[in-house]
Amino acid sequence: MGNCFDSPVKAALSSPSTTRSISPGGPRSNNSKEGRISGEKKRFSIEKDSLSGDRDGLSCEKEWFSGEKELLSCEKSEDDAFPNGRILDNPNLKTYTYAELKTATKNFKPDTILGEGGFGRVFKGWVDEKTLAPAKSGLGMIVAVKKLNSESMQGLKEWQCEVNHLGRLSHPNLVKLLGYCWEEKELLLVYEFMPKGSLENHLFRRGSSNEPLTWSLRLKIAIGAAKGLTFLHNLEKHIIYRDFKAANILLDSNYNAKISDFGLAKFGPLGDDSHVTTRVMGTHGYAAPEYVATGHLYVKSDVYTFGVVLLEILTGLRALDLNRPTSQINLVDWAKPLLGDRRKLEVLMDIRLDNQYPIKGALETCKLSLKCLTPEPRKRPHMKEVLEELQRIAAIKEKPKESKRADKARSAAHPQTYMGHRSPINPRLDGFPLNVPILDLQKIEVEIRKERKVEREIGREGGRRMGSTKLKIAIIHPDLGIGGAERLIVDAAVELASNGHDVHVFTAHHDKSRCFEETLSGKHFNLLICAVRTFSVTVYGSFLPRHLFYRFHAICAYIRCIFVAFCVLLMWPSFDVILADQVSAVIPVIRLKRSSKIVFYCHFPDSLLAQHTTLLRRIYRKPIDMLEEATTGMADLILVNSKFTASTFANTFNSLHAKGIRPSVLYPAVDVEQFEGPCVYGLNFLSVNRFERKKNIGLAISAFSRLKASEGHHLPGHNLAQSTLTIVGGFDKRLKENVEYLKELESLALQEGVANQVKFITSCSTSERNALLSQCLCVLYTPKDEHFGIVPLEAMAAQKPVIACNSGGPVETIKHGVTGFLCEPTPKQFSSAMALLISDTQMAEIMGMQARIHVNETFSRTIFGRSLNGFVLEVHGKL
Repeated sequence: MGNCFDSPVKAALSSPSTTRSISPGGPRSNNSKEGRISGEKKRFSIEKDSLSGDRDGLSCEKEWFSGEKELLSCEKSEDDAFPNGRILDNPNLKTYTYAELKTATKNFKPDTILGEGGFGRVFKGWVDEKTLAPAKSGLGMIVAVKKLNSESMQGLKEWQCEVNHLGRLSHPNLVKLLGYCWEEKELLLVYEFMPKGSLENHLFRRGSSNEPLTWSLRLKIAIGAAKGLTFLHNLEKHIIYRDFKAANILLDSNYNAKISDFGLAKFGPLGDDSHVTTRVMGTHGYAAPEYVATGHLYVKSDVYTFGVVLLEILTGLRALDLNRPTSQINLVDWAKPLLGDRRKLEVLMDIRLDNQYPIKGALETCKLSLKCLTPEPRKRPHMKEVLEELQRIAAIKEKPKESKRADKARSAAHPQTYMGHRSPINPRLDGFPLNVPILDLQKIEVEIRKERKVEREIGREGGRRMGSTKLKIAIIHPDLGIGGAERLIVDAAVELASNGHDVHVFTAHHDKSRCFEETLSGKHFNLLICAVRTFSVTVYGSFLPRHLFYRFHAICAYIRCIFVAFCVLLMWPSFDVILADQVSAVIPVIRLKRSSKIVFYCHFPDSLLAQHTTLLRRIYRKPIDMLEEATTGMADLILVNSKFTASTFANTFNSLHAKGIRPSVLYPAVDVEQFEGPCVYGLNFLSVNRFERKKNIGLAISAFSRLKASEGHHLPGHNLAQSTLTIVGGFDKRLKENVEYLKELESLALQEGVANQVKFITSCSTSERNALLSQCLCVLYTPKDEHFGIVPLEAMAAQKPVIACNSGGPVETIKHGVTGFLCEPTPKQFSSAMALLISDTQMAEIMGMQARIHVNETFSRTIFGRSLNGFVLEVHGKL
């Protein structure tokens, strides 16, 4: 279904839904067995009185459509004897049990996932071609099974809408609904499988699996989609689709377009009414201006969204892309002044078309898009007229013309960046961009100056020379698990490998059930060139203890890392550069490899992270602290993760500072591309941290409790009863502190009276964490004096504002009042910031958009990789 302009949760609180519950085969009961659908084969039926008078829901009575209209002629489909479409008197949908669909999808295994959308995940399944009964994997006919995510903002109402529409309507350009399942809380839909995926994949994802669409194929797809919309608009009772976009246009093996996902569809106006009024729903960048401004929905609102998609087809650019220059973020705003101007045609057209299109046909299509994008609904053409015009354009066979100015003009206008949103009911295609992002001509000189400044700061002569030198690089890291430090090491390995270096990671521990995916295969697609980044992982010393009776963690870590260093020294040939992470005690050992240059990445002085509370601890830590300072100074280059850490380094290691040793700052990066897809702003707060006392997670619980207590006082009209706090983070049951601290937090939640609204998650995959980020209102980041903190970057990349303590690394990453709030570490300060966002979710959305732009500009992997590569080459003496 797409993103919502207004928060579904907020809207639900302000206006009760008028949709009544319906159930296939009869009224639904709340009792487990009465409300459950049996596995018997039933025909789909809906009681007439179940939705009577409900304009927001959908009625499936036969009187729903009083007769069929003769529609426009459509090309005959091989499997469809009704090219004009029809309304089925008796929909023959297959009723499945949940157990049957588990069988058909191999128990919903991850390897059967085709895609993911606002409703939930879509799985590949197999059924018998004749009976549609579930079949074993690989046998029978492939189908797409869409399963509702229990945490999704979509639910029963959208499920009903989908069944009622696609169950009754049959047309070659509408995706076929084959069956459904409704068992207690399980809502599933079974569709025909569309092997070519979505139009979105082909327009915006780059790679060998997604060849650029030719001009004729683009027109064929546009015509097919137009036929589908025309069919809906020409019914006796018009249907307004409301969520037309490239992600909802699916393609069969012959690139025939079919419209999918009817969760937001509505009836058109009755009688003399020109519009219906409804809550604004849809996807950013597509919705008609009158709908966004007033909630008035016209049949011709679909025509506007069709014009947006037509513009995407022409340009190969997304309707909304925060990665483009500010003036080009909104495609319609940027392109409208250029449409219809023959001289600007080459600037507009998708560079991947390579001028292989008829000039006249392209110009006519631009003019048609401009007509569809007319601000006043009544002045837009009908979909029937749009279809006829597209068919006329398709008949234009003028030969393509080449222009010498084409490459220059188009390159300046197409700063294309990969956006990995998955749409429902389509195959997962692992594409990657063909081009490096290109800036518009007016900014080239400015960007060159910035580039030269960066290169001077890190001692480089130029980017091209950097990329031409191949080095053998070793990385030594204590524990390759899941965390901010580990993420940085994985990013470093990936980026160095992408620059052509031979990279090998050595570690003392690598739990393959709890690690980043790149460390399993060593492969990660390079999104800027057609290649893969590879690195190897080797483990030494996993048998050594991590602690002694839950004590002496530091000594054990030092011993394990030193053991790894000796293994590298004795068992491996020389490396050009060795990057030691966190534990400086390995440096004297690897120093014995005289031909190797050593880079040490200091996340934070360990002497400050460790506790010195008792006399015994101070005695125990004294030699370790001295060893840390002495060995750190033996590195050829020292890197730190923030300016805050650099100042702390100077204050802590006085002897090194006196010698003039100054660390350089290398900010960690975040993979912005992983945070794509639907984004909503509900009454849900999220805290992501390891379960360690220094992370100060109790502050989030106390602030949430204070916010709940303000209900009806400081926040009149906002029902906080449905608000929740989710605390997720790294947890290792082998670590005593993790176990004890979790119990302390659970007790605190109980003591504060919010135990029922606080949820603890101790095991969370990357995809699950990203899903939590997409659903929350904002992220609470509670550590004080944190040396950096990768979580705020991930939250901002996911378009979520961050509330953090006003100390340490977050001061450098969060723009106060723009991308979030920097607060004193008190429940009062945090709850006040939370109240601002929960009282105005639009503020949260605006901050989220600014946050995404900020992360892209400052903390992208491209910038991180370029800087790290420069440091490595500098220390090796190649520049």
